[in-house]
Amino acid sequence: MEEGKYSEACPKFAESYRLDAATGTLLNLASCHEGERKLATAWLEFTEAAAAAERDHRDDRVKFAEEHLTAIEPRLSRVAVAVAPAGDIADLKVQLDGVVVLAAARGVLAPVDPGDHVVEAQAPGRKRWTQTVHIGEEAQNITVTVPLLDAEAPAPSAVGVQPASPAAPSTPPIPERRERPVPTSVYVAGGAAIVFTIGAGVTGFEYMNHRTDPKTKTPQSWGVANLALIGAAIAGGGATVYLYWTRPSRSAGMASIALTPWVVSSGGGLSVGGSL
Repeated sequence: MEEGKYSEACPKFAESYRLDAATGTLLNLASCHEGERKLATAWLEFTEAAAAAERDHRDDRVKFAEEHLTAIEPRLSRVAVAVAPAGDIADLKVQLDGVVVLAAARGVLAPVDPGDHVVEAQAPGRKRWTQTVHIGEEAQNITVTVPLLDAEAPAPSAVGVQPASPAAPSTPPIPERRERPVPTSVYVAGGAAIVFTIGAGVTGFEYMNHRTDPKTKTPQSWGVANLALIGAAIAGGGATVYLYWTRPSRSAGMASIALTPWVVSSGGGLSVGGSL
């Protein structure tokens, strides 16, 4: 500091004071800032050092601080931040160099160092407002007035605007439903097996009657016919079972035609049904 290297000396004094807040170190730091021409910072530090020295009953330090304060005050530049009457809205936040200016301090001149200083104001629903003030080496007093903040632009209206339709969820493919309809051949074979069974029953009955009747000369013919019909009935039943279990499958939507045999006491026939 004695060599005039204030930019190197001041940070060292500041670090020393941070580690040990001694009044003598604070006086040296204030003197360094005064030499660096940061008069507002030096003025605040000398004021604080004078109060500390007075508590310590160090009249010499009190005198040293007051002498420097007297020399600095006429050279100080000051900035006041005011708010226009129309601009004093609810939840208004005003800052000077990032430090909040409370309502009681608005319009009050405060010492500032030379250089650029930023005044900022903001409020909910309003656009942020800023103004930069430059302070030169010569003493000057400047008042910055915060105007009524502009309202933020409303969000774009959604009237008349159709929201984009969300993409339809992909539909999983429907698995093909298959069925195994009973083919006509099963009904035909089954009907034939039923007819042969009835015939076997009739011929068997006649064979037994003719066999017990000594007057009848042809029981053997009924027996042969009966055996033939029994064999045909067995073959028809086997064919019916085979055709039923080996029937092919197909898609459920295909057309189908079915024949259904029916037998009643008065006769019989086939019913035709299905779908196209």
